[in-house]
Amino acid sequence: AYPSGGGGAGGLLQGTTYPITIGTTILVTVGAGGAGGAGAGANGTNSVFGNIITVGGGGGNTWPTVGNSGGSAGGSTTSAVGSGVAGQGNSGGSNTDNSGQLATGGGGAVDLFLYFRN
Repeated sequence: AYPSGGGGAGGLLQGTTYPITIGTTILVTVGAGGAGGAGAGANGTNSVFGNIITVGGGGGNTWPTVGNSGGSAGGSTTSAVGSGVAGQGNSGGSNTDNSGQLATGGGGAVDLFLYFRN
């Protein structure tokens, strides 16, 4: 049996302004990162803040499959990598040995900064 690459982090976006009106509701959903697992790991779910949507993380995969693309891609046991969404995340880890015997981590988020002011 081959090890599995780790799941990727969900995507991340940073905005400079977002209109907030007192008394209105803003939908916030925190999605999941991708999962590692035997065979194909499941992709994570999207995150939402109002009308801003980021892509869930890619699942990590087992030899000979590349980690799934996602907000940040899942890790792989091959030398090929899945892609992160541009501006939201990074590619998954690559096994340069390409033997399937070494598992790599999923990609991480790009940046995180929250600032609220009145």
